[in-house]
Amino acid sequence: MMVEVTAYFGITCAGSSDDGRERSITTAISPTYAKQILELQEAGATEEDLHPIVAEAITESYFTESGT
Repeated sequence: MMVEVTAYFGITCAGSSDDGRERSITTAISPTYAKQILELQEAGATEEDLHPIVAEAITESYFTESGT
């Protein structure tokens, strides 16, 4: 399953040029998360209900490398 989101993130500190801004993220998520998301949707979960699990899935696939 591919997930595409628009997120606002970044860092602000002295000397940083990486101020917060909107970014588009498209990433494949693991089958485990895809299954959970689909099961929750079938059970009637709203988009807002899915935010935490989608956030975990994106964290695992986009922001980590080999589990680190």
